Amino acid sequence: MANLTNAANFVRPYFGIDLYQRPFIQQTGDFRAYTNSSDTRSAAIQHRMDDPKEHTQFVFKSSPYDSISHSHGDQNSFCLTGLAEERVNHIYIKGDTAKAYKHFNLSKTKVQREIYFVCDSYYVFVDSIGAVEVVDINWLCHANDEDDGLAVSTALYVKFPKEKRHRIAILLVSYSMEAPKRVFHFLDDQGYDRDFYFTDADENAFKITIQKLAKA
Repeated sequence: MANLTNAANFVRPYFGIDLYQRPFIQQTGDFRAYTNSSDTRSAAIQHRMDDPKEHTQFVFKSSPYDSISHSHGDQNSFCLTGLAEERVNHIYIKGDTAKAYKHFNLSKTKVQREIYFVCDSYYVFVDSIGAVEVVDINWLCHANDEDDGLAVSTALYVKFPKEKRHRIAILLVSYSMEAPKRVFHFLDDQGYDRDFYFTDADENAFKITIQKLAKA
């Protein structure tokens, strides 16, 4: 589907043919999500495919096969392109790639990523890593967009110290540089659980509850 939209963007200026006006795109351009077969272990979210300026594509990969054949060893990775408008709903995706990581580190027993796509506007990632021995975690996010003034291979790199259990929560907001958006958030850590609260500019509220881990 991503290849179709890329082709449509090239065909329209050169040949004057607007594929976005075809019935297929008009009738399926705003469906919420689709998931590939269990063999590929990947999921994708497409939003506003009928409008290239508003089209958002999010692809999540979570496979136990590591880098076999033509696949890269980037399990639990994601790729986000495009923009999105705000609406009230959320999509939940979960992947666990402990089997893939055991090829390199036998001590890891859990490598899980949960993804919340909220209000067609922002993403919340909750990563849970467990191991029988202490391990350090490197969290890496690439951001390559020369049009926004970013250098090639610009990346966010966060290193977490060695622990047997890691729980990492990340908020990712997608917006145009001409129309920046903010998502207000705070953490309530007073009870038995950790509650994350999010509110966008239109006062759409969202909450994620994460159970605290007992000390190993």
